[in-house]
Amino acid sequence: VACDPHNLNRIAYRTNNASFFLCQRAWKYTVRGNGCTSCPIRCHTTLKVPSVSSKYGISEMGQNTCVGLNFGKYFFKSFPDGAQGETAIEACMVGMHLADDLGVWCNYAQLQRDFVKIYYDGTIKNKVGETEFKSYSWDKYEKGDPTFLFELLPRIANKEGELATALGLGTGYMLERWGIPEEVWKKDYGLVYWKMGHPKHHSNEDAGQCGVLINTIYNRDVQCHSHANFTRNGLPIDVQKRLAAEVWGSADAVDAIGAYTPMNVHKAKMAKWSLLRKELHDSLSLCNWMGPWVASPLKERGYRGDDSIESLLYSVATGDKKSRQDLDRMAERIHLLHRALTIRDMGTKEMRTQHDTIPDWVFVDKSGRPPFTKGTIHMDRADIEKGMEMFYKELGWDEATGAPLTETYQKLGLGYVIGDLGKKGLLP
Repeated sequence: VACDPHNLNRIAYRTNNASFFLCQRAWKYTVRGNGCTSCPIRCHTTLKVPSVSSKYGISEMGQNTCVGLNFGKYFFKSFPDGAQGETAIEACMVGMHLADDLGVWCNYAQLQRDFVKIYYDGTIKNKVGETEFKSYSWDKYEKGDPTFLFELLPRIANKEGELATALGLGTGYMLERWGIPEEVWKKDYGLVYWKMGHPKHHSNEDAGQCGVLINTIYNRDVQCHSHANFTRNGLPIDVQKRLAAEVWGSADAVDAIGAYTPMNVHKAKMAKWSLLRKELHDSLSLCNWMGPWVASPLKERGYRGDDSIESLLYSVATGDKKSRQDLDRMAERIHLLHRALTIRDMGTKEMRTQHDTIPDWVFVDKSGRPPFTKGTIHMDRADIEKGMEMFYKELGWDEATGAPLTETYQKLGLGYVIGDLGKKGLLP
């Protein structure tokens, strides 16, 4: 059904998160969209599933979004009535309630992906004692029975047993505890594991080189949506390219999904912009899941959004008038200090080789097709190395080490950092 984007009281119907993940069946249980005050998108979906009350003893009402919505479902490889059946929705409801009640963190579903892998490859059976292994109802698990979650999640929350303790500590500690080389995880695309215990977040599958570059920068799930919100906004690629030329200087900054082209400096500019807007949104308590807002669903605007919304909101809310350029500079300063702290805490300036690494699965296509073949999303190693240098240059960082240059600290008002890092040999 068509939904007029001018109608802010109905635009959330265009973005029902439950229907995206659970398909059309979710509309049967949708009560309303919900979310942050005043945001018309309502990215959370409130569901009412009467069957879960009698079957599992939990409330028939539940609300969440994205991985939180799918928390319980993602533990299972299959369900008796299929991935989009009633049981999958019930697993979502059970997972939502247990995760909230127990305070279990999933590391953007890395917990669930790890669990599926280590069960089906036999790792769990090999690493926990026979008594503990038999204490779980694995027959329920293999059948896709949501009641299995009542056995697993409370144990994780309370670190009861070897399995629950290893899972609860997180991927990095689990691998170390069980003597599993991290490289094994970094080769498996199904795990979408990136490095240092965390998974990828909107990488090459959403924005090619731009997504890869952004994912290298943090030692946690990057949680950056700036680039994906643009490439996945639904506008035709010719419109996206027209807007990209206005924002990042060239239509070549963006490619159609799965039709990637070699690296260029405008992709590096887009990556920097995406990264810094994410930092800005975190600092202003704005939503990076919805913004930035450089595109619009309105035809009369030429589908052009407004790249200065953040500064307009800040100025109205505080009375302290700042331009887009002012806030971008502040975001860059914030991120530069974050980089300096990472260098100091790691005790090395060799960020390019020790921190900004990329898992092997990014460069692999199972069909053997070469990079830049239409319909593929894998990257070319030499092209990404070139991209890293362009990205570092845009940020004012040393291209060899990935450490910020002295003049970059000075330019952004962080000259006091130079002395401390210099004494420790942490300047390029």
